[in-house]
Amino acid sequence: MRVFAVSVLIIAFTLFVPGILFLQLGFKKLTPQFACFAPVLSAFFFLVAGVIGTGLGLTGTAFFVLLTICFAVSLALPIRLINSRSRLSTDGFSNVSRLTWPAVGICAAVGAILVAALFLSNIDGLSSFIQYDDNLSHLAWIKSIADSGNFSTIRVTYYDSTAFPSAFLGSGSYYPIVWHIPAALLVSLTGIQTSVAENASIFCFTAFAYPLGILALLDSVCKNTKVSPFIVAISSFASVAFPMRMLAVHGPFPNIAAFCLVPATAALLIRSISFGERFCFYGATFYAFVLALVGVAGVHPNAAIFTCLLIAPFILLRIIPFGIMDQRAEVSLKSSILRTRCAQIIFCFFCVLLWVAVYNLPFMHGIVSFTWEWGMSLEGILQSIVNGSFFFGVPQVLLCPLFAIGAIYVLIHEKEQRWFFLSFAIVLLIYIGAGAFSAEARSFFSGFWYTDPERIAAMVAISLVPFIYFGLHGVVLVAYSVLKHLRHFSGSLGFNLSAVLISLLFFFLNCYPFNYAYAWEDHSRSDSTNAFTLNSYDLYNGYSRYRVQAYTAAERDFIQQVKEVVPKGSLIINLPVDGSSFAWSVDGLNLYYHAKLGLAESEDSHAIRKGLCNISMDSTVKDAVENTGAKYVLLLDRSDYTAEDKHVCYSRDLQYKKKDWKGITEINDETPGFEPVLSSGSMRLYLIK
Repeated sequence: MRVFAVSVLIIAFTLFVPGILFLQLGFKKLTPQFACFAPVLSAFFFLVAGVIGTGLGLTGTAFFVLLTICFAVSLALPIRLINSRSRLSTDGFSNVSRLTWPAVGICAAVGAILVAALFLSNIDGLSSFIQYDDNLSHLAWIKSIADSGNFSTIRVTYYDSTAFPSAFLGSGSYYPIVWHIPAALLVSLTGIQTSVAENASIFCFTAFAYPLGILALLDSVCKNTKVSPFIVAISSFASVAFPMRMLAVHGPFPNIAAFCLVPATAALLIRSISFGERFCFYGATFYAFVLALVGVAGVHPNAAIFTCLLIAPFILLRIIPFGIMDQRAEVSLKSSILRTRCAQIIFCFFCVLLWVAVYNLPFMHGIVSFTWEWGMSLEGILQSIVNGSFFFGVPQVLLCPLFAIGAIYVLIHEKEQRWFFLSFAIVLLIYIGAGAFSAEARSFFSGFWYTDPERIAAMVAISLVPFIYFGLHGVVLVAYSVLKHLRHFSGSLGFNLSAVLISLLFFFLNCYPFNYAYAWEDHSRSDSTNAFTLNSYDLYNGYSRYRVQAYTAAERDFIQQVKEVVPKGSLIINLPVDGSSFAWSVDGLNLYYHAKLGLAESEDSHAIRKGLCNISMDSTVKDAVENTGAKYVLLLDRSDYTAEDKHVCYSRDLQYKKKDWKGITEINDETPGFEPVLSSGSMRLYLIK
């Protein structure tokens, strides 16, 4: 636990410092709001430092850290320039906000407690990890970044082409690895296991960046309400759909991290506009918003699209009407309304045109054409929305009443924020389209998110948070009106105590039991009547080291024996999809194949994959092995794979094409040229003669 806590502190420092440094230098002050916006701005600096640094040949952790600081400092200068030329007396961060440092600290602390209770307490140890195909890649990339010092998102590869021997010689391709960077820095600096670094990184995003982003968003829109950090933190985790459910599935961690940054990005745009006595535009804050939006795209592009969906109604219903009314004060009211409606129609047309254009871009075809195998009737989808179960199947009955209370609260007390309704409706339309429409319509509505129900339900959950917050806030006000006559319940202290009591009551009614050990001792998954209870089962099952999976506890024990037998640094040829990829990325075994097939495969690798079993008869294969310097072959247990398909082998977590690895999979104890050195069950370590 101590190692994990230190890991969290290091990653939190990495995640917050560049953004705070940028904002402090740019705006020449330090405010509590900066902590809320720091992670998404840091993501931008990671993106730029990685791409430019690698492009200039400046690889390695030291160069990357130095470049990140340099960009944070230099890109703060335009803020000073914009503010120096502005005639406005404020900058977008001084107006409206009532945030204090204690409020930020409370929100972060409660977020950490909730993520520890809902996530960490349910996984099988802080070094455990999901073994689905996606996470095989994520752990491999963290390891590769840490080893190679290549932090570029446009040169992502499992293999360092400058190292010898390398199975794949390509310089890499694009993938949004900004989320991987803090974890890779931690591994590079401390040598800690990649799985611990991964868990610490996702903890920081979900426990700190996400609730603080919600806090910034609500603080930006609430003119008539002082935002309660305790209610904010509880509201952020009200729906199991995000972030907890996404943590339990196939490991889409970049998408989870990017979604965590969406609220803060939206808040920056809102802060760049003031609707006081007159319409004001804060160019410096808008500049920060642009950087943040690019940073979100660097973590995952579809989160940037989601951000645009959330803020489009704000532009449509707030910026356009107030901007035109302010600029056209000398024009009649009727004329101003007409201009407003025309501008709104043009904006809607532009949004639809942009959506269609991006949807039809050639490089988007592989994403938007992917269809997730799920679907519900329109009636079933609408019912799942009302009862809060979404596609998960277990209702969260408190969400709908709180939404109703929150909606009424907005209509009465926060009328200017009615654009929240349209944002929520747009995301709901995407969710409905993804589940109930035809395949073509599903692709059009939700193709940017792979038509994945997990991701789309997460978007609905995030869009729902403001209403849950206002709903809880309304209930707290009612409770406070009753309790304020009691001793110790008067004034702000009484309101805060009421907020804590009502929030805790909601949390336990909504989530308990949320711990696997207590909930499942004498029950099965089908017995669950609570969404968080069911999710605790899926978390434990997904992270378990003892269930049947690609890299079991027995295989990890075998790998430790291999390390004792094989001389340090010796290269071992392996089948990465039998679980040995994790032996490289997590346990540090020196393997030839790190993960999946890469780009620009070497001739040696091709010969080995296709014909290693024929080494005693094929001189090409023998020369290829000699060129790599490999002396051993590792085969782990593949009993979890089915062989029903004659072309592809499937396991619960991974899959591979038989023809791609037949040179390795056909090796056995009788194959000439190989001597068994170590064995356990079906696992083998062979010496290449």
